[in-house]
Amino acid sequence: DLATRLRHGADALQERLDRLDTFVELIRSVNQTLEPRKVAEALLTHAQGWLPAACLAVGIQDEQDAVSVIAERGPCGPFAEHLQKIAHWVTQHNEDFMTANLQHDRRIIGGPEATVVALGLRARQRTVGALIALEPARSSNDPKIPAALHSALRVMLEPPALALDTALHLQRAEALSVTDD
Repeated sequence: DLATRLRHGADALQERLDRLDTFVELIRSVNQTLEPRKVAEALLTHAQGWLPAACLAVGIQDEQDAVSVIAERGPCGPFAEHLQKIAHWVTQHNEDFMTANLQHDRRIIGGPEATVVALGLRARQRTVGALIALEPARSSNDPKIPAALHSALRVMLEPPALALDTALHLQRAEALSVTDD
């Protein structure tokens, strides 16, 4: 199950995230574009090696508090509605979201049986979105990420969050300039 895979892979992931080349490669990849979807896809390329889940997604919140999933990897289609709800919860509460079984989690009503780890994408003192890992099966225990690894993941997610926030701001500015013309 996802919780067990995270626990068993924690030391190797910590080692990987502690390497400077991992950080530099991530920064370069998410800053190659100013298109939000491509920034999110670049993040997912890296996250595939960090979070061993069947479905990975990036959800963002716009200025009207609407949430949308802008990039995904794996069989995420059946979970689209719940991915949006999870991203909304993370952005509204400014907290990470982890559950062994979404079906029994009170934070998301009507969820399927699935294990979820959702990490906030924080930039400019707000949560602009979420990186969501979903495994379409419950885990025997709640997923737990050791404190040092959680801290390393937060550091790694700052550059993608900032790149995503910048791309979203630029997209909004361009949309406004078109309507002004």
